[in-house]
Amino acid sequence: MHDAGKKSLKIVGSSLLRILITLTILGLLLRLILAFSSCVPFVYEVGFKVTDVAKEASPDGRYEAVLQTHGEPVSFGPTPLRVIVQTKDGNVLEEIEDSVANDGAILSDDNWVVVWEEEQVSITLRGCEQEMRLTR
Repeated sequence: MHDAGKKSLKIVGSSLLRILITLTILGLLLRLILAFSSCVPFVYEVGFKVTDVAKEASPDGRYEAVLQTHGEPVSFGPTPLRVIVQTKDGNVLEEIEDSVANDGAILSDDNWVVVWEEEQVSITLRGCEQEMRLTR
């Protein structure tokens, strides 16, 4: 009978060991998930967040030009941007993806000049490290 007690003790001990190993692995996985999820907002802000930098309405108020940036500059390279020309109620007429060599600085309304003409709009993009570029 003494051997039967040892056998049941071994079974209980090995079950406890399996449970402890499983809980340890689950704990490590949970820590990894939490660590990764805390990085997601940073990655979104730096790489994907779309921000309206400036808006210019046409003189008659029917159209609007919007300068947007996506993400934040993280180095001294070009800053990605989007120019949207749309109607007052938000129907997009033209969308242009481009970039400005701005020494890694955040875009502002100083990075563009908007001139509304009778049948079109002229938008000039400028950065501190580039010549002005005209976009129509």
